[in-house]
Amino acid sequence: MIRGIRKKLSLFLTVSLITASMIGCSSSNIGGDKEGKKNDMLVIATANDIGDLNAHGYSPMYGQNFLYEGLTTFEEGEVKPALAEKWDVSEDGKEYTFYLRKNVKFTDGSQLNAKVVKKNFDAFLKNKDAHSFLESVNLMESVEVVDDHTVKIKYKESYYPVLQELALSRPVRIMAEASFPDDGDTSEKIKKPIGTGIWKLKEYKAGEYAILERNEDYWGEKPKFKEVKMVVTPDGDTAVNALKAGEVNMIFDVESRLSPDAFNELKSSGFKTQVSQPLSTVSLIVNATNGATKDLKVRKALQHGVDKEVISKHVFYGLQEPADTLFDKNVPYCDINLAKYEYDLEKAGKMLDEAGWKLEEGKEYRSKDGKELELGFYYDGDNVIYKSLGEVLQSEYKKMGVKINLESQERQALIDKTKSGDFDITITETWGDPYDPHTLVASMKNDGYADYQAQKGLPMKKKLDEKIGKVIVENDEKTRQDLYTDILTTLHDQAVYLPISKTTRLVACDKDLTGIKFNTLYYIPIEEVTRESK
Repeated sequence: MIRGIRKKLSLFLTVSLITASMIGCSSSNIGGDKEGKKNDMLVIATANDIGDLNAHGYSPMYGQNFLYEGLTTFEEGEVKPALAEKWDVSEDGKEYTFYLRKNVKFTDGSQLNAKVVKKNFDAFLKNKDAHSFLESVNLMESVEVVDDHTVKIKYKESYYPVLQELALSRPVRIMAEASFPDDGDTSEKIKKPIGTGIWKLKEYKAGEYAILERNEDYWGEKPKFKEVKMVVTPDGDTAVNALKAGEVNMIFDVESRLSPDAFNELKSSGFKTQVSQPLSTVSLIVNATNGATKDLKVRKALQHGVDKEVISKHVFYGLQEPADTLFDKNVPYCDINLAKYEYDLEKAGKMLDEAGWKLEEGKEYRSKDGKELELGFYYDGDNVIYKSLGEVLQSEYKKMGVKINLESQERQALIDKTKSGDFDITITETWGDPYDPHTLVASMKNDGYADYQAQKGLPMKKKLDEKIGKVIVENDEKTRQDLYTDILTTLHDQAVYLPISKTTRLVACDKDLTGIKFNTLYYIPIEEVTRESK
């Protein structure tokens, strides 16, 4: 089964590459004139259109990072100054006073000041429901202009990750006055994307590409390249084809569209390749609310029935290590002693027997009361890696008599399905820096998320949500750690999450590009990327 999966991926890639080579010989509409862009333009393949670049909206985060800045930034695991050069926090933790950098300009030439910062915050607070997954937004009470370069933000309660959440790509980034619609409501659209960031929008063709040019008036260190072009290549194979044909210079895989198989093929072909350190965790969410997985014994059997080493080797080609917990131990408050669910088919089988799911002689799958034990695995159909993962799960679980149906979904359909709780198993990824663990844990009490729907059936769900509500506003470090330990231990013991691997990001690019680095899951940090001199 595993050999067949790898063979199918390799064959599909080979055919795609041959086809692209033929097309690439006559096509020039993706990357433009290659010699002309060699030193001045960096062309990057991306799976999604850059969108409307509304700083308060939900277009791809890397685009918002390119154009806009927040009061703070999060780099190398810590909060650092951005548009605010320093800040004070009141003794009770409810008031934050930010001192803005002076002489910072938006790309239309207008000056950054406290008034425009307040206008931005007031705008996204009017649409607070759209950002309710952020407790810092829920708890924000008011924003005051103290003077031209000083802003005070008041919160209803103390919330320890305020500075981290003010570094997020959205909705807390700052746009220029000229970006706002006449009525000031940015919830639907903006006039024009104008920020203080290192890039500004030069040209955009929806569904095809966006060209950004360097902000020559940027207050900090400027990027090496003069321009960057983001080319929409909806799947990994198209991106690989474009790289091999010289139509793009880089695949920075923030959307997990580049398969490990394709990545290794590019590496062997002489392209430069880099793998990030682990940035988050890929896990299965097992629904504890409905169907067969409502039974804890079934959920624990599923934990013991997955050989993660096989998945690491044959799905991720060794590029992602197996994971045993929802959050890695290096995430704040997550260095907890949790018992590992070892791969043990015999133990898994006994648990299913105890749950009443018996494997009758001559049958492939277990049954109970005349019904087969079959579970749907729901995943984003555009993600070839998740499809391969599903096929391995299907093969592994068959060994213990569990039938897995692969349910490929369009992205929005998958979101709608998981939000309603209409699933057995789906796949998730922790959010990484600067979200983890606080933002993700806080979202678990929001009924618009698969996490809540999967946990809803737990007998201790009400108490769990109460503890989540407490931990995010707790000022005492020991009490906060104790609450996190309790929450994460409960979720682990209840087997709602089945950790699979430690997420990495992949980059493949022209071999003469240097300065590539990684920051968070959703950012493409290309400021230091340049070409080596020959």
